[in-house]
Amino acid sequence: KQFEKLDSLTVSYTQITGDKLATLSSITRLRELNASRVQNIGKVLEKLKNSRTLRVLRVSSKRLNQQDFAAIATMKELVKLDVSSSTIDQKNLNQICNLSMLDTLNMRYCKLNLSNFEPIVKLRNLVEFEVSYDMIRRYTVLHSIRQRMPFCGWIVTN
Repeated sequence: KQFEKLDSLTVSYTQITGDKLATLSSITRLRELNASRVQNIGKVLEKLKNSRTLRVLRVSSKRLNQQDFAAIATMKELVKLDVSSSTIDQKNLNQICNLSMLDTLNMRYCKLNLSNFEPIVKLRNLVEFEVSYDMIRRYTVLHSIRQRMPFCGWIVTN
């Protein structure tokens, strides 16, 4: 009851687990959730499915799975998404790129198992796309994708 009006929550890099977070009644009313490296974040993402209030989601983790990406794909009001350090396959990328409201996408240090980078170009509202230098070197096709997104600022970090 004391967290009823909570609209932003940061628990990244803490000992709190997704199981505990999912029990918060206000979790479904959040506008912003920073939960990078939270163990078992899937429980929370499942509760947030089809959220109409969540605008910012940061869940950087090597442990995101297919179910997690499927849940994220239902959050149509997201404008900022951080899935850095995860493994992204074609299905995951297609799901992310159907989030048409996204203006910021962080995919730093992601391992990409993709045959087609084209879906990124569909993100017409994207103004900031963050990738790591190693990704630019490894996936040279990103250079041509970048040229086709003149209104999007690419942030390349080490």
